[in-house]
Order: sequence, then structure tokens, then C-alpha cells
Amino acid sequence: MPTSPLISASCAPRVQRLFVMCLALGALGASACAGGDPITAVVPVTMSMAPPTLTLTVGTSGTLGVVIAGGKPTPILQQCNSADPSIASVAVSGSACQVSAIAPGTTSITAISSGGQQASSTITVPPLPPALLTLAVAPTTAPLVVGQSATLVPAVTRGASTVGVTYTYASSATSVATVSATGVVTAVALGVSTVTVTAQGVGAGFSTTVLTASIPVTVTPNPCTPVGLSWGSFVTGTFAVGDCKNRDYQDYLFDHYLITGPSSVLKIILNASVPGVGLHVGSWRTYTSKSDSLLQLDFFVPQGTTTISPLSQGQTGSYRFGVFYQPEDVDACRSPFLVGSIVTLQSVTNQSCRLGTAEAPFDRFVIYAPGQSCTISMKRVASAGSIADPYIELGSAFANAVFAQNNDVAPGTNTDAQLTLSTCVSSTGGIFELRAFGWNGQLGQKGGTGAYQLTVTFGPPA
Repeated sequence: MPTSPLISASCAPRVQRLFVMCLALGALGASACAGGDPITAVVPVTMSMAPPTLTLTVGTSGTLGVVIAGGKPTPILQQCNSADPSIASVAVSGSACQVSAIAPGTTSITAISSGGQQASSTITVPPLPPALLTLAVAPTTAPLVVGQSATLVPAVTRGASTVGVTYTYASSATSVATVSATGVVTAVALGVSTVTVTAQGVGAGFSTTVLTASIPVTVTPNPCTPVGLSWGSFVTGTFAVGDCKNRDYQDYLFDHYLITGPSSVLKIILNASVPGVGLHVGSWRTYTSKSDSLLQLDFFVPQGTTTISPLSQGQTGSYRFGVFYQPEDVDACRSPFLVGSIVTLQSVTNQSCRLGTAEAPFDRFVIYAPGQSCTISMKRVASAGSIADPYIELGSAFANAVFAQNNDVAPGTNTDAQLTLSTCVSSTGGIFELRAFGWNGQLGQKGGTGAYQLTVTFGPPA
């Protein structure tokens, strides 16, 4: 490029450097080149941030580099701002913005220079994986009877073994079924309730997860709850698979009835459509052979309430059941079972039992209480007949074999007799008879009729 005659040779290098500027300045440029004040070019400021997008997981950090160029002096990084600090926070770190991910979402980070220039990047924080994936509860339903309980067992699939889980339980109808803090459901009354099981999972690197499961609870009547029964009438029922189970006889089926009244002799009749039926009266158990479907027995029940339970030895079917009052006096040689401790007034009459035509009359009772002691006493009722001295024998059932007998509680008293057994069974461990006689006052002879008070007290093993 030729040199203008207006510019000296010493100015030529500057002309080459500032050619474009000189063209813009025209004559002024020529003047500067001719020896005026020098002109310094100002480069525009540029500012950028990298990377333009950044993905961070919750709890982690990342760096956004900031580059500022141009200007004299060159500006410096002054601020780093987050559009949503709840998603990502940011701070100046030298010539960069240091970003920390707080919660899932998307926000922008803006860097601001000391000269007011800006640059931005987009930050994305993806959702955390769930702490819990699945919840299952066993059992899935809870059919219960009143008073019965069941334990719910929850199981979860965790996002990692480090995830902690807590369970809570709630019943929609606590009047029907309650549930404990450990998942034990207890049936209270008839109806339907829903138990909700809630599992909450918490762990570093995972989102807190809450899962629920609903367990329907249906409460039905308890087959073991006794039903009140009136004397002198029959009821019908069934032996079914869902019947009550006896603790000692798990293979038997039981229904329970309650009889309430004074000390009485009851005739109990059970007629079933299946063989092998029986009766459980109070603490007694009496049953037929497996071929019998009809059972008729007399029981001497104490005053108050007595549970009477028809039973089947595992067979299902229908039955007809009734309880009838008998005159309390044991006559016509009936032999009622003694059930529970009793105090009763009785009379030996000419219609009482006799072992032979020449034998004295006596009343007979049947007793069998393994695991219990019993004290039996017979006391004369003064001026009520010709019994001069009560006398009792204990013998094998329905046989004339005596294993214990007593005439006087104390020698010379002649008022009552008493025997105590440490376990209330026969000498061979079975059922035994209690025979109540009255001395007629003649030495060595049993005989006489009249009234007496019989007391039988059961207790724990002696």
C-alpha cells in the first residue's frame, strides 16, 4: 500500500496496524500519524459459561466455568445467581460458579461480571429413585371371629439395602377390629373393617417413599361363644367344620350352651344324625361310643350357670338337643353325674337303689374328675327320718366293689361322714360311684330312710 505524502515514513508501521481505523478517521488519522496523540483500540467484552447445560443428582455438586474476555481492564466474575435456589444453589468460586443440587427440577444459573455482562446455563436435577418399590402384606384378608386375633406381616422391596422402613397400622372401624402398633388385629364385634398398612422408606440418594396396602377384616360370631338355652325345650343345630375346638380334643366339634338356675338334676338328651356324639358338661366330658348317635344322661349341676356342650367326634351333621329339669331328689335309682361343687338336700327312700332285695336302700351318684381333688360329706338332717348315722361308700362304677368308706367323721359323733380324695377318680383311675346310706341305729347294719345334706367340693389336686 503506498504511503500518503501527508504521513511521514516513521508513521508507516502504525498505519499498517491501524489501517482500518485510519480509514474511519480520515484526516484526523493523518494528523495523528503526523505527530499528534496516539489512539488505543478498545476490544469489546465477551462473556460465556460452560457447559451450557448441566445435570446433577440431588446432593451432588458441579462447576460452571465462566470466561470473560476484552475490555480494558477486563471485568471479573462478580456474582452467580440461581433462578430457583430450592432446586439448585450456587456460589462464586474463583472464575467459576459452583452449583449444588437441592431438589428435583430445572432452573437457570446466571453469572454476572463486574462490568454488568451476563452468561447463563441450565441446570437439571432429575427425580431421585424411590426408596421403596413394592409393598405386600400377608394375609391379604383377615376373616376373624369375635375375640380372635391375627398378625399382619408386611414385606417391601427396597431401592437398596440401606433404605430404612417404618410401618404404621390403622383400622377404619375400631369398634369392629383393633390393630396394634406391631400389626396384631383383634376382632371386637361383628362387622367389617379395613386395616391400612403404611410403609415409609427413607434413604440417602432415594426419594422418601410411602406405600399403603388395605386388608379387609370381616368379623363373624365366635362359634365358641355359648348361647343361652331354656330348660324344657329342644333346639336344633349342626356339627360343622367351623365349630369351636376344645383345647384338649382338637379333632372334636363343639357347640356351647348355657343353663342358669338353682342346683338341679338335669336330663340332657342329644340325638344326632351322625354317630359318635357326646356331652361336655361344666368341667366334665362324657361321650358315647363311635356307633351311638343318641345320648341321654342325668347331671347334677350346681346353682348358677353351667356350660353344656354337645360334641361330635369329628363327624359333621345335624342334631337335636334339649335339657330338662328332674326333681332334685335322687330317686328311682337314678345315678346323676356330679358336675361342680354342690350342696344339696337329699333323702334316702324305699325307691332308692338296692344292690339286692335284702340290702338297705341308698342314693347313687357318679363322679369322675381327674386332675382335681374332691371332698365328699354326708350330714344327717335331724328329725327328718330314721337315718341315725350317715354312711358313704366309694366304689367302682356300676359294680359292688368298694375302695373307700366312712361312717363317722370323728368317733362317737354319729352325725356325718366324710371322705377326701387327692384326685377324684376310682382306684383304677376311672369313673366311680358315691353311695349314700343311712344307719338305722342297729350295730353293724346299714339301713333307714330319711333326709341328709350332701356336700361335694372339687378343688385343685391335693
